[in-house]
Amino acid sequence: MEFQDIKLKNGVKLLLVPRKDTEAVTLLVYIGAGSRYENKNVVGISHFLEHLLFDGTKRRPTALDVSREIDAIGASFNGLTTEELTYFYIKAAANQLEKIIDLLSDILLNSKCAESDIAKEKKVITEEIKMYEDTPGELVYDLFGEGIFAGNALGRRIIGRRETIAALDRKKIVDYKNQYYLGKNIYVCVSGNLRNPSRIAKLIEKKFAFLGRKSKTEISSTFKQKKISFLAQETKQTNLIAGFYAPAFSSSERTAVRLLAIVLGGNMSSRMFQKIRVEKGLAYFIRTLYHPFLDTGFIATHAGIANEKTSEALTAILGEYQRVKKDLTAKETRDAKNYLIGQIKIDLEDSQEIGYFYLNQLFYTGKIKTPKEYFAEIEKIGREDIVSLAEKYLIAEKLTIAAIGPQSVKKDIEKIINSK
Repeated sequence: MEFQDIKLKNGVKLLLVPRKDTEAVTLLVYIGAGSRYENKNVVGISHFLEHLLFDGTKRRPTALDVSREIDAIGASFNGLTTEELTYFYIKAAANQLEKIIDLLSDILLNSKCAESDIAKEKKVITEEIKMYEDTPGELVYDLFGEGIFAGNALGRRIIGRRETIAALDRKKIVDYKNQYYLGKNIYVCVSGNLRNPSRIAKLIEKKFAFLGRKSKTEISSTFKQKKISFLAQETKQTNLIAGFYAPAFSSSERTAVRLLAIVLGGNMSSRMFQKIRVEKGLAYFIRTLYHPFLDTGFIATHAGIANEKTSEALTAILGEYQRVKKDLTAKETRDAKNYLIGQIKIDLEDSQEIGYFYLNQLFYTGKIKTPKEYFAEIEKIGREDIVSLAEKYLIAEKLTIAAIGPQSVKKDIEKIINSK
């Protein structure tokens, strides 16, 4: 799949990825602003700003004006905040591309950040925090981050905390936006049915007129790992994550670790799923994921377990982490490679997923491989490569566990960890 990589005069990085066999187009924008770059007094400001930007501009004064205009062309839109970036997208019929470029650039550049909207969003996000706190299956990921990345901004909650959200004011928000929403911190991808790529590039340069040079923000890679992070709640099920540090997105090991995660718990034929759910019946939900960042990452298994079965399930999960080092087969390796390639091919049927595939690479590595080149990289990985990384990263002494459940469960977890 061919692409054009263009650097605009103001530093904005633009990717054009044409695809003729679709009637859709996606405009995807990454901003290098996330919870990792916040100081402790404004935790949650990146996520707050993401909400606020949809609340109106001078040309589109209210949130209703924004959403009505998007709905009127049958488009879908959203924003999302992560630890290291905030992104926005609008996906529409290909003939609406100029309209969505105008819309999203207006939202990002000309948001009013009105006092009344700030007051409203404080209420909205406070309710979002409450909802999140009532969802152990989501909250446990924050608990895990706070444990494995303890003492580092990477472990802070993206959504923020009630006290820091309440303390935000317009000056703090506008100052933060002015610090990060700058040309050299913006990545744009237009993917799908691009009928006139040269015109699109000129239009993006005109509309995405971000100014200013972002000052370099130093990030710390020092973590004070906590072995166990536990939140006592009288739940009917314990949500547990057990995992380890893993390589960064830019690492040459990334693809092999993706395969390791698939073998362990990435699909229904994986080891964790078969052992913990199918064979032992200890969990309905269980999966292993690999999440890379700029300078580090983690590989972890998340399961929802009956409270009284936590000890048995955790023992089984830890057993699979060690067993994969000894008896990974050539067939499992082949199947994992086929699965990863197949999933990527399915994703790339969608213009939005095409944008993620290309823009993630540009943002995290500054280099881009086409799907064909990436598939060739996957094919080169052998059983021994995966085993070697399992031995390197799945080290019992470096395990981090996060769990939400009744207080009695904590004792079961501590007993297992202390026996290792």
